[in-house]
Amino acid sequence: MAAVKTMWRIEADPSQPEAEIANIIAAFLRVHPGKEIAILQTVKDDIEKAIARFEVQEANRGGGLAAGQDQVGKEDSKG
Repeated sequence: MAAVKTMWRIEADPSQPEAEIANIIAAFLRVHPGKEIAILQTVKDDIEKAIARFEVQEANRGGGLAAGQDQVGKEDSKG
């Protein structure tokens, strides 16, 4: 029996995360008409969990991010 799969290869510019993530979400919404609310609700739930996790991490570090660090504690490109 034949197996048919639809796969996307997504290329995104990591220097523009907000715009790229928004574009990827919009692309998925376009190919799943009628499921937009379910998709967006799932994304929203995952984002809310991540925000809570990062807030706890930040609080445990004693406040805001150190100068020159991004949200995962690595040096940013501005150095």
